[in-house]
Amino acid sequence: MIVYRHIIDRIKPWLGKEKIILLTGPRQVGKTTILKILKEELKKESKILFFSCDLEMGNPLFKDPRLFINLLEAELGASRKICVFLDELQYIPQAGLFLKPVFDRLKDRIQFFVSGSSSLEISRSREFLTGRKIEFRITPFTFQEWLGISSEFSYPRSISIEPLAEISDFYRSHQADLEGLALTYLNWGGYPEPAFEPQENKLQIIREIISTYLQKDIAGFLNISNLEGYNNLIRLLAGQAGGLVNRHEISNTLRLNTQTLNKYLAVLEGTYMFTLLSPFFTNIRKEISKMKKVYVFDPGVRRVITNGRPLVSLDDVSGPDVENFIFTILNNNPQVTRLNYYRTISKSEIDFIIQSDDGIIPVEVKFRPHYDRVPVAVQHFEKLYKKKVPKGIIVTRDYLAKDGEIFFIPFVVFPFLQF
Repeated sequence: MIVYRHIIDRIKPWLGKEKIILLTGPRQVGKTTILKILKEELKKESKILFFSCDLEMGNPLFKDPRLFINLLEAELGASRKICVFLDELQYIPQAGLFLKPVFDRLKDRIQFFVSGSSSLEISRSREFLTGRKIEFRITPFTFQEWLGISSEFSYPRSISIEPLAEISDFYRSHQADLEGLALTYLNWGGYPEPAFEPQENKLQIIREIISTYLQKDIAGFLNISNLEGYNNLIRLLAGQAGGLVNRHEISNTLRLNTQTLNKYLAVLEGTYMFTLLSPFFTNIRKEISKMKKVYVFDPGVRRVITNGRPLVSLDDVSGPDVENFIFTILNNNPQVTRLNYYRTISKSEIDFIIQSDDGIIPVEVKFRPHYDRVPVAVQHFEKLYKKKVPKGIIVTRDYLAKDGEIFFIPFVVFPFLQF
């Protein structure tokens, strides 16, 4: 079954432009499938060449850009346009240096579509592709995409945060379905392969995904020798999702020296396993110097890594479960131009600070039943940045209300919000 990914709608405006379309993200999240969907749509009007770079490692064409240019010019012939797909670009040695002269020579007649599974390898290409690429981060299925393949209802892509009465009608109509499927999503995440498998197969498939990541990207491609230390770091970070990353404490706990720890953290971010979220500051020097918070890119992977018990009801769901879930939503939201967290010297904290074209929006997760108060930290933030804060959002278990410009939104409704 082919699932139409929402991000394709963000890619389409760039079709036909003199830009390289670059898809990045972890293994097995559907980058190749997206390339094939684009290929099917484009082949009606353009000639298509599709290369799987992991199968072309010994091919002389991908060692000398002049040979590749000659091939493409021969293929052009009388064709008005060619679309060239390069899947898993990181397998081409010095990929950016290779692709730059090819693009510069043929950009008016060829559009390149490129995917890569490791930002550490792709980042070495970025400097050569500056001004030439448009990059899109591909993730596992979002919660809304998951609903599209799992629910009997047809859900809207977005709902305006006002008027609240419309959200209330939507929530009352779909609460049971949304909460049930949210539990499944929190248990198994959004990886495409396990999404279509029966319940009894999902755990083994996710374990295989993690194992493949460790064997191919880490032990092999990125040549991490201390796999035990790396695995221990993964388990530690997954267990403290939403928590601060204290590098000194982690270094002592895992007996990793600072240099090795910093390298491993960079690899975990660079292979999209975790995201380290920076604090919100108006002073960029302070932002860089303060501790970051850690989030796992997929809730199913997080639960399997931590050996968490399956979540059967909302009573089994913890605050960190929901906070990591909200992170995955915000991380995929095109309205969000930048995402941070907020923490004062007195340790008063707000989980997320959204920066968008409309201003700054604090988002705090409060999953305790019947929570109906505006947290002090949100009140203080609203006063401190009053001119820049159009609204605030408290993500709740099941409470829906509005207090001034603070909205209380149930967690299953939050993914639909148009801020």
